[in-house]
Amino acid sequence: MAVALFLSPHLDDAVLACAGRMQRHIARGDTVVVTTVFSHAASPHDATWAARRREDETATARLGATARWLGLLDAPFRDPHYRDFETLTGPTTTRDAVSVDRLRETLHAHEHALRPAVVHVPLAVGDHVDHQLVHAAADVLDARCLYYEDQPYAAVRHAVARRRAELGYTTDEVDRPPPAAEYVDAMLRAPYVRAFLPPGPARQRCERRWDRWPTATQSTPVSAEVERLDSTMAARAEHAIFAYDSQVRALFGSRESYRAMMSEHARAVGQPAPRAERYWHRPRAGR
Repeated sequence: MAVALFLSPHLDDAVLACAGRMQRHIARGDTVVVTTVFSHAASPHDATWAARRREDETATARLGATARWLGLLDAPFRDPHYRDFETLTGPTTTRDAVSVDRLRETLHAHEHALRPAVVHVPLAVGDHVDHQLVHAAADVLDARCLYYEDQPYAAVRHAVARRRAELGYTTDEVDRPPPAAEYVDAMLRAPYVRAFLPPGPARQRCERRWDRWPTATQSTPVSAEVERLDSTMAARAEHAIFAYDSQVRALFGSRESYRAMMSEHARAVGQPAPRAERYWHRPRAGR
């Protein structure tokens, strides 16, 4: 029996993105561990965050997985710079940039304790600073790593292509930057953007940031794996995801909106299914 480790920046991310792959591992007889990195507030007795951890336990249990928490502080509790949507999806602070090495040590120790056969790591679609940090720190891991498309951010049209361009991830297909207006419009229509980024100067600055298509200084070849969820698996995934009652309505809107977003994302990755998940693998030198 193998261990499959899913690294979750927050108390929902891995389940939102990987509920199908978790089911696949559990059906195989594997042990699935969902480890949340930034799982706590400044006070260990914060009632809101205690409730969120209970949601996490419920969601993972519905899939047959085990929840673990590393106990690190969520971005706004770590650094007052991270105060709103604009700063939470912008560059990491100097303090966080320095702390990546400590996060690498923490993740490596966790991996050593579990000895997983595979680790699922956020691709950091959507640019949240905590997702960026987990993505960057995971390069120290020894196990095979698959990079999952963070939801609901990956459901935004062109968002995955944008993140791949930023990382320099290339495939056999020729990627051409889409019209910037298409990506900006898709972002402004996303439920989570409407919930957390009201009209005003901050939104205007974000729009200008989104209007610039990123380029990388080097390219890395990657390959994709697609997990197709049939109606039974999709329903089980939804049952787990909506255990995060404090989060999902702001992220997805209604259940109907969630289903429409997931169906559209499945079509985008070439699957006529209620839901599909895509994972990216990059080869490592000497492996």
